[in-house]
Amino acid sequence: INTYNQDLNQMNGLVGLVAYVPSGGELFSVEGGNYKLMESAIRQATKIYDTSACPKLPVQRIQQHQKRITTVVSGENSMEIFSADESLGNFDIVILAAPLQQSRIQFLMESPMSMDPSVLHPMALNGIHENPDLEDNHEKSSSQLLNNEHGQLAFASPLPPSATTPYTSVVTTVVSNATLNVTHFGLSEKEQWPRSILVSERGKLTEGITTLTILDFEKGLMKTFSSEVLTTEKRNILFGSHHALEYVQVWGGGEKEEGGKYGGATPNFDGGRNSESLPFLLYDGAKHWGKGNAGSTGPALYYVNSIESAVAAIEISAVGAKSTAKLVARRLGLVNPASGAILHEEL
Repeated sequence: INTYNQDLNQMNGLVGLVAYVPSGGELFSVEGGNYKLMESAIRQATKIYDTSACPKLPVQRIQQHQKRITTVVSGENSMEIFSADESLGNFDIVILAAPLQQSRIQFLMESPMSMDPSVLHPMALNGIHENPDLEDNHEKSSSQLLNNEHGQLAFASPLPPSATTPYTSVVTTVVSNATLNVTHFGLSEKEQWPRSILVSERGKLTEGITTLTILDFEKGLMKTFSSEVLTTEKRNILFGSHHALEYVQVWGGGEKEEGGKYGGATPNFDGGRNSESLPFLLYDGAKHWGKGNAGSTGPALYYVNSIESAVAAIEISAVGAKSTAKLVARRLGLVNPASGAILHEEL
């Protein structure tokens, strides 16, 4: 059976378990799309702040700006965000709420060892490790060792495949006035149409789709997921010649296609081999600048989608957002763990 537009041998066990949760119990969806969750969160946060006892500022404390973020530069005390050449301001904490490999954001940092702050280096998003020159150059002086390409004794650790592998390509097709070709799917004319049809790995090769869902029986409204755009001939076979094509959305694709390298609908789980997750705290300026442990003064970059490489769903995004919010609140000193309690980091 295909789910997440991937074969079972391409997924890990947790993904398979989550994929079959909708098979029982009550199901819910967000009318208008999942993006409404963010709009609702901003409205509720603004309302809570406006009705709280917090000191009111002359400017709106919670603001929403639609900008294409291109670069984040971390200094010793803050992170500066850019939209092309336009600076959007300096911030103590930045939260990335999108897959790292799809964000198209360049993360840079100043070096504590550099005399010129205009010389920037890639941000160490997966921690740092010691300069490998130290192992093979014991006879060199410390000044020579400092003179490497980064100008410091530490190098950024490489990102795991889960943070670099492109997401899988998925094509969503919606048609109306469709008549399900029951004989094509091995059903009888008198048999009631199923709500959903899941396709096996072999069926995916022959049918060209991975899932077919009937959204409205009376209107003949149906939706399919596939790896390629369905041809008119294929749609006629599945839905009859009188169907109307309502919507086609290509998520990802080949690198030559627009957005192909950065697009995609779900992570490429690769049978669990791409499940190594990044931490929620992607970059801790306090540690990088030698100011102490996490939670000390210094800029920080948090990552909501940290656990998406292991399993993906809107509920998982909500868990990641809640975990990130708690970690940020703790860093800012807004919440404290109960005295005497053993700390257990969420997830």
